[in-house]
Amino acid sequence: MTVDNASNMSVALEVAGAQKLGCLAHTLNLASNKAMSIQSLQRVLAKVRSIVTFFHKSNIATEMLKEKQLALQLPQHKLINDCKTRWNSTYQMIQRFLNLAENEVYFPKLVRLARTYFCVQATSVASERVFSTTGDIVSATRACLSAERVNELVFLKKNMKF
Repeated sequence: MTVDNASNMSVALEVAGAQKLGCLAHTLNLASNKAMSIQSLQRVLAKVRSIVTFFHKSNIATEMLKEKQLALQLPQHKLINDCKTRWNSTYQMIQRFLNLAENEVYFPKLVRLARTYFCVQATSVASERVFSTTGDIVSATRACLSAERVNELVFLKKNMKF
């Protein structure tokens, strides 16, 4: 029998002698809620929610968004607010926010916010050099160095001229 993951359902099925099959949608919802509890992701979601809430509470902002979309012949979409008990609504909220943010020429402030909170740092030469230097310092024979000591040795190697 397919049921949610509640312990009372597990006990009832055990007593009845029936085989339990956990609901995939419920398990997926639990897993995504756990992932969304990561603090950095919570901060991003809070920012997006505050922007979406602003548009939902302000008739003027909503009308301006609608007028701008009409003038630019873009699809007329409202920002979507999520429901914390449904993971897919959070996905839809982020997706709609990013769709509007793709139009940099038309929505520069929204794009700036999206870049600030949804950026992925590309690797840089400087960070690659630090990793390389650290790899030179921490060898198999020095594997038990503390993080603090490694940090000091990297600093010395980068700042001392031979």
